[in-house]
Amino acid sequence: MQISLQSSKKCLTADASAFYLIALATFLFCASAHGSVPKPRGSSLQHLLQKEIRNRPSNNFDSLLKKWESTYSTAAVQPLLSIAADRKLSDPDRYIAVMGAAKLGGTATAVPIIPLLKDPSWMIRNAALRALTALRDPVTAPAILPLLRDPALVVRVEAVTAVETLRPLGATEALLETLQNRANYHGGKAQWVPQHALQALVKLRAKNVAPKLAPLLNYDSDSKFQHLTINALETLTGENRAPGRPLAEKVREWKRVLAKQ
Repeated sequence: MQISLQSSKKCLTADASAFYLIALATFLFCASAHGSVPKPRGSSLQHLLQKEIRNRPSNNFDSLLKKWESTYSTAAVQPLLSIAADRKLSDPDRYIAVMGAAKLGGTATAVPIIPLLKDPSWMIRNAALRALTALRDPVTAPAILPLLRDPALVVRVEAVTAVETLRPLGATEALLETLQNRANYHGGKAQWVPQHALQALVKLRAKNVAPKLAPLLNYDSDSKFQHLTINALETLTGENRAPGRPLAEKVREWKRVLAKQ
């Protein structure tokens, strides 16, 4: 039987291609098994992460975070911190970068996140507070106190939670100042921050602040806040004044008691 040269060339070409593919597949498998497949690093990884954040399917980045954990692990931390600090990028993308870095890097990212507390964007300041609250590194505690006076209401609320969790030196006094800050009230009603501050004082068991809470009983147009104040007073002092009586009577009784202290 004669085999034409043309047919032989085709067979040789096909065999060579098959051999190459098998060899390549074997190399990739072995390299992956030994952890030697090169992964993007530095700026190339940062660009890749930016693209993945930008092209995420939704605002829920749990699936993205899982991918980062399995693919890049802690190698993604510094690139994510760089993305978070890049003010040219969108705030939602930077927000995700902050939370991703904190999740992947743990407490080692706490100190590097501190500068973001002074970012011009309220969203990034808020993200930094949330991250530091989750990381619970006491070294960062003093840095959160100034955020109790942040221009953005949502940031002040988050700052109260951070103070309650990290408990920096001077936390009680700072929370009392927050309760006295007129920016946290509007139209005679408390705007979320005072409510959280009261709850934080209770969590901190700051019994000595009870007399200083008396002015909060004067918000007659905010009965819910008056109720919350009385509940805080009862918890802090262990006393139940005018039990079962209407709110107005309870307010008068607590004012009388606190005026003597």
